[in-house]
Amino acid sequence: MLRALGGHAFSFGSLDDAEETTMDFPRRAAEIFAQAAGPHLPPNRPFTFVFVSIRSAEWDDSKPLLYLKNTRRLKGRAEVELLRTEEASPENLEIKIARPGFLVTGIKSGLKGPLKAIGRRLPGGMVDVERLSHCLLRIALGDFPDHAIFEAEFLNEHGKQDYGQRPNAFIRLGRNIRDRIMRHHHQ
Repeated sequence: MLRALGGHAFSFGSLDDAEETTMDFPRRAAEIFAQAAGPHLPPNRPFTFVFVSIRSAEWDDSKPLLYLKNTRRLKGRAEVELLRTEEASPENLEIKIARPGFLVTGIKSGLKGPLKAIGRRLPGGMVDVERLSHCLLRIALGDFPDHAIFEAEFLNEHGKQDYGQRPNAFIRLGRNIRDRIMRHHHQ
């Protein structure tokens, strides 16, 4: 099951609402999902929870920040809380953190015009949404066991998958994911 919830701190009614959604909900979801999935996972395989953070999440609350201060700090605190939750129960829960940059579509063919100029100036650059989604699935399926935090460059590079214009490409991708899940389940 994949779920998305969150946003920039300024998009919430209050900072308390942003904190609850950004920090409390993911931590509770990770704990509940791990507990619910545990009996259905192979022995010695924890539940993998992938948290999509922000490129410049900040763990140091005292560091002066020039942009998106509340968002970056909340995302950083959420990352720390999730990793602490994993430390408390590593046999049941594995936390993976993705830190995409600015999301765009169409990087596959290369950036052109204004997007190319903007991409050079953005901290952390851009991540193609198709590459991000493909890489998130690969992360959740355990393709990168030696990584805990995935930066924008990694997400772009390892999310490359050319399915071309074939109409059945996503059906094949879905079957591939289903087969991999079943193989993991029967190990």
